[in-house]
Amino acid sequence: MPLFQTPPSSICILRLSAIGDCCHALALVRVIQRAWPETRITWVTGKIEATLFADLPGVEVIPFDKSKGWRGYRELWQTLKGRKFDALLHLQACHFNSLHLQQASQA
Repeated sequence: MPLFQTPPSSICILRLSAIGDCCHALALVRVIQRAWPETRITWVTGKIEATLFADLPGVEVIPFDKSKGWRGYRELWQTLKGRKFDALLHLQACHFNSLHLQQASQA
């Protein structure tokens, strides 16, 4: 049984860093765009990686600067505040970052 009976209206992708891993995630973004062209995609990624993907058509890229520590998390929470996503594609391997960013996506 498929996860969605109809295409989701919005998806958030979480992959913060590791340029190579983010490049691999790009293939996933393209598959989603082909399958569900109307789905809004938001990608939370590291500051450096965000510069690579900033002009990606149909994707809102939100940079996260982990060098800012807790201030970076607060900035992300403010950016995501009030937003709702139909799905979170959690591609982050680090559990510490994952927990805090998952909370931010529910803010």
